[in-house]
Amino acid sequence: MQFLTRLTKWILRLAAYVVGTTLALLIVAIVLGGFTSFGGRLLSGWIAELASTPDRRIAISDPGPLLSGRLHIGTVTIADTKGTYATIRDLAVDWTPSTLLAGRFRADRIAATAIEIDRQPIVTQPPTPSDGPFRLPVAIDIASVEVAEIALGSDLTGKPMTFSLAGSGLADADQIAATVEARRENDPGSALVADLLYAPADDRLRLKATVTEPTGGLVAGLLRLPGEPALRIAVDGDGPLSDWRGKVSADVDGQPTVSVTATHRIVAENRRHVTLKGDGQFDRILPPALRELFAGETKIDVSAAIAPSGAIEIESGKVTTARFQLTTSGTFDPAGQNDLRASLSGVSGPVTFRWTDDKRAIETEVESATLSVNGPASAAALDVKAQLQSLATTEGRLNDVALSAKSAAFDLSKREGLIDTTLSVTAGTFSIAPLDRIIRPPLTVHAPLAITAGSIGLDGSTIESASIGGKLDGRYSLESGTLSSRLALFLLPDVLPASVASKFSGTIGLAGDLQFAPPRTVSLENLKVTSDVLELSGKGALTSDNQIAADLQGKIADIGHFIANTEGAAEFAVSAAGPAGNPKAQVTLSTAKATAAGRTLEDLTVELEGIASPTAPTGQLRISGQLDGQIISGSADLVPANGGTNIPALSVVVGPNRASGSMSFSPEFTPSGELTFDFPDLGLLAALAGQQVTGDLNGKVTIGDDKGRTSLNVVASGSAASRDGVVVTRPDVNVAIADIQTFAASGSVRARSVKLGGQTLDAPVLSFTRRGSSTGVKLEARYDNAPTLFEGDIAETPSGLTIGINRLSAAPRGLPLRLSAPASVDVVDGNANLRSVVVSAGNGTVTLNGKAGSALALNAALNNIPAALANSLSPSLGAGGSISGTVTVTGQATSPVVGYALDWRNAAVAQTRSAALGDLNISARGRFEGNRLTIDTRTSGAGGAVLTGGGSLMVSGRQAVDMRFVGDLPFATLSGLLSQQGLVLEGTANVQLTVSGNLRSPVIGGRLTTNGARLIDVRRNLTVDGLAATVALAGNRATISNLTGRLAGGGTVSGAGTIDIRSPGLPGNIEVKLVQAVYVDGTLFHSTVDGTLALRGPLLSGPVLSGSLALSDTAITVPERLPASLAELDIKHRNPPPAVRAQTAALRPAQARGSSSSVQLDLAVSSPSRVFVRGRGIDAELGGSLVLRGTAANPEVSGAFTLRRGRLAILTKRLDITRGTITFGGGLIPILDMEATTTSGSTTITVTLSGLANNPQVAFSSSPALPQDEILAQLIFGQSMTRLSALQIAQLADAVGQLAGGQTSLFNSLRGAIGIDNLDITTDERGQAQFRAGKYLNERTYIELEQGANGTGRAIINLDVGRGVKLKGEAGGDGSGGAGIFYEKEY
Repeated sequence: MQFLTRLTKWILRLAAYVVGTTLALLIVAIVLGGFTSFGGRLLSGWIAELASTPDRRIAISDPGPLLSGRLHIGTVTIADTKGTYATIRDLAVDWTPSTLLAGRFRADRIAATAIEIDRQPIVTQPPTPSDGPFRLPVAIDIASVEVAEIALGSDLTGKPMTFSLAGSGLADADQIAATVEARRENDPGSALVADLLYAPADDRLRLKATVTEPTGGLVAGLLRLPGEPALRIAVDGDGPLSDWRGKVSADVDGQPTVSVTATHRIVAENRRHVTLKGDGQFDRILPPALRELFAGETKIDVSAAIAPSGAIEIESGKVTTARFQLTTSGTFDPAGQNDLRASLSGVSGPVTFRWTDDKRAIETEVESATLSVNGPASAAALDVKAQLQSLATTEGRLNDVALSAKSAAFDLSKREGLIDTTLSVTAGTFSIAPLDRIIRPPLTVHAPLAITAGSIGLDGSTIESASIGGKLDGRYSLESGTLSSRLALFLLPDVLPASVASKFSGTIGLAGDLQFAPPRTVSLENLKVTSDVLELSGKGALTSDNQIAADLQGKIADIGHFIANTEGAAEFAVSAAGPAGNPKAQVTLSTAKATAAGRTLEDLTVELEGIASPTAPTGQLRISGQLDGQIISGSADLVPANGGTNIPALSVVVGPNRASGSMSFSPEFTPSGELTFDFPDLGLLAALAGQQVTGDLNGKVTIGDDKGRTSLNVVASGSAASRDGVVVTRPDVNVAIADIQTFAASGSVRARSVKLGGQTLDAPVLSFTRRGSSTGVKLEARYDNAPTLFEGDIAETPSGLTIGINRLSAAPRGLPLRLSAPASVDVVDGNANLRSVVVSAGNGTVTLNGKAGSALALNAALNNIPAALANSLSPSLGAGGSISGTVTVTGQATSPVVGYALDWRNAAVAQTRSAALGDLNISARGRFEGNRLTIDTRTSGAGGAVLTGGGSLMVSGRQAVDMRFVGDLPFATLSGLLSQQGLVLEGTANVQLTVSGNLRSPVIGGRLTTNGARLIDVRRNLTVDGLAATVALAGNRATISNLTGRLAGGGTVSGAGTIDIRSPGLPGNIEVKLVQAVYVDGTLFHSTVDGTLALRGPLLSGPVLSGSLALSDTAITVPERLPASLAELDIKHRNPPPAVRAQTAALRPAQARGSSSSVQLDLAVSSPSRVFVRGRGIDAELGGSLVLRGTAANPEVSGAFTLRRGRLAILTKRLDITRGTITFGGGLIPILDMEATTTSGSTTITVTLSGLANNPQVAFSSSPALPQDEILAQLIFGQSMTRLSALQIAQLADAVGQLAGGQTSLFNSLRGAIGIDNLDITTDERGQAQFRAGKYLNERTYIELEQGANGTGRAIINLDVGRGVKLKGEAGGDGSGGAGIFYEKEY
């Protein structure tokens, strides 16, 4: 027990010693740290370190004792990652340290001689969020604050400013109070005076502050007000907090500008009622970003009540400006019932918002925005909608943007729930090519966001656009900032660069698990890429310490997608691990069997392994395989040496082709080494690149490095080499370049000939001669049977190189090209400066001026350049005319901007000549910038034809096109083309044409209309008057509507249909309707036609013309006389001069060499009756139907028109036609086959007419058989030829001439000589001759005298009463007479 007592005492005594020692040490620490300069420096350093952050470093120099009550610090500097931005000098603090024990900092005075603030601090890391509201660690009571000088730098305020500051401050649990007075140095009119008091325990609020400054003041400068006007801004409010009223006013240049009154009242249930009401021109005191938004008069009217629970009831809330109107009303309660509505709309058009900083400008045009919150806080219904007309940033512009966010039950208090969000974009473009490819509207993003207190769920999110589609599942942690997601996307090939996109034809699938953790740890697991070209799978990761790890494998379906003229599958693998800047990597590519340029490639393996360092790469390259059974091998090792990289042994073997050597690269990557090659079979070597090359080449290339100067020696020769139509015979290269940078060269490049696309350059010699500090360059050859020469020199100057152009001459197509005067090009710092390089071309010139390099400023002036120069490159083009104008190239070499203004006068090409369009005048203006070509063009031609328009074209990515053209096309322009078909078209067509879509699948739209046109078919004597038509172009289809016209002979024609203008052969479906259409060929044929025709199928390759036609009142007239004919004279020119050859070519255009298919026929023609054949004594009616098949060039006709009734009149004899048919061959001239029979005594006589209706053949036959003259005598006179009188024989000859269509007639001549209308000699029943002569006294009265051989005679008179009724009377010489009434009707 005593032991325990002694032990307890010993422990207590030891504890006392420890406590006492600790207190003693603490007192010593306080004394040393708080009351000595050494301790002050130690503690101030610790405090500075404690207050510093990565973005804020605080340094304190020359501190005094901290607890002496008279603290003095020499300087305090505050710096960021860029350096010091603020300094406090001579800081003095008179304070009472003991008050800290009571939780209060009390200072009688805080003063500094100067505070300097040069700029805003730079923030690289976001501030750490606080867990709760800000609270002062101690109460603060400062009786006086004095700063003699506060200097603000020009980077902060726009110009240096200095002012003084004085004041006081108090902040504790009961109140906050402060007084401030700041005055600008040397400007007593610029001041800030403020008196602030917030004492809720005493029910007191005082806000009194006034800022006044003259023109050019600090506030105006910070706000960037136009003209930096004089300002006075005042806040005045002092009274009970429970019923407080204050006013804010602003004067600009002494004029009242803004006035707003605010109130604060405590009402029932301890609710705070706040109002804000006022108006004014707020734009005059706002910064530029808000100035336009509040332009004009602004009115504010807000009244709201705030409950202790945090509920806000907005009784009225309205802000109106000249640009927008914002209204809100209702209740928002995070713990109760909600009914809140808000809307934003434009006053006159959309509301424009702009945000601008040093890196980016954002502008949006808001058409409308609405917000509603309804229901209990635990399950409130949210609905947010916004419609934007546009959203533009520095990178691009989106049009017609709609945003919506909806939730049926969102917990406002916990901020949890499901919000269904949708973003849609109708159109848009981006200036950055990758973005323009990837983000391609129309775009819709749908994301059901599952929001909790600590995360946002993304499951079920989808994206749909013209370029990318797919879904995303995942979760984002609000606490840790991590993202865990699973994505499955499909991409169109167009999202890739054009050079890669062309390799793919189908969609590309992309799937994987994406993980992200701050600050930059990213991993992608289960990566899978699928497409018709390749498949890829694997994983990759990038850690926060910049370590990379990747492992990828894949297959290429066909290497032909990447190397032209090759075929076969391949496999590849890529792996990398280590620092991202120089990881260890391995790449393997292999193919078991493939073809390359028609050759068999087997067991090819390419392996590359090493360190992928940008400064010192190392590794091994190995190649093995077989090509057409011949060995492929290659090897190269990259090893470090002397700070650089060496390839000590490079070897490549492809069959008999050998290449070997070594290379070295300095630390600056300057190469040196030697390569020897012997390629007896270039085709085998080129096949590896999918190229078809023939020939051989051998030689040696030596690269040297002399103190940074790179030299190059090339010696090579061969018998011949050819590729893609380029054939070089006997190439011989022997060139030594002492310095590549200055091109100090000597030697030559020769060949026997160079052939390209039918063009031959004979005996070209390119020689280089070193002349002191310059290199002479000379090219001699023969082209187009004329000498070609270029002479110049390259000289080094102190600032760079000068390229002299001394001589240039050629004569392609006989057009002389020559350099008008010696010129030079200066190359300085990679920029080439051209000074008036003038080249004469025929009668024109091209003048080049400007600068080319990283920045471009080039100008080309063209003056009457013959367009025929283009025929050298494309002989079939046949270009003619002259081109004048200017072309400018500006911008950067990586993104040039080309402007052009060109005029092509008397323009013509082979196609326009073959179409006989005549010469055209074409003017084009436009610009090429950012892969976008704009054009504004005007084309005019003969007859007043004018076509104007233009638009834009993207030459990359989707190659979008947007063109519009309008104009008038007189049909006279087509006269040359139509005249070849015997057609004449009069009138004008109005053209409105649009081209949209992209170059791969353009969409042609527009409209072509004509009215009052006239079409004449000269060959067919066909005229259509009042021709009108409308052709609408839409969806790559031409729709013909309102096609109407009137035939000159009577009747109408109408039609409609469609033509697929982009499909092969131009498939069409056109219907034409004929109504009482009268066709008269002018000599043989007359008909009235009704029916419908249809033209279907490819119009350029055998369309089918079908339909049915009904003929009525058809008349076929056999000509009474055969027409006179002229034989075409076959004139041949021997050794014609050029002018005659040109005239012949113009009059007889060359026939097209292409093939064309004739129109297929499927026509039915019917006419049951009323097909009349008349002429040469024929009067017949026929009827029937025809079917036309075959082709228009070789029709097949079945069916015929057959005889209904008819007769044949030969002199006084009338024969009944017993058989008759009409058919058609390959033209519109009918083919007749008619037969008439009669009897004369015991003789049966048959008359046959056959052949073409314009020249039928007449044949006579009899039974029993008689000679032709005897048959005619029996037919006409009923007696033998031997018994005919001379007059009868003359009549017989006249009848033969009538039937044969003769040119002369004896009786017709006699009738004409004696002036009578009828003269005839006949015989009576006894064979006695009779003489008749008659004449029309007028149109209705005819008198005839008849005299017989026996002396008897009579007179006959016929009177046509009308309507078929005729009166006839006669009186004989013997006193006899007679009379009668007759009725006649033709059928």
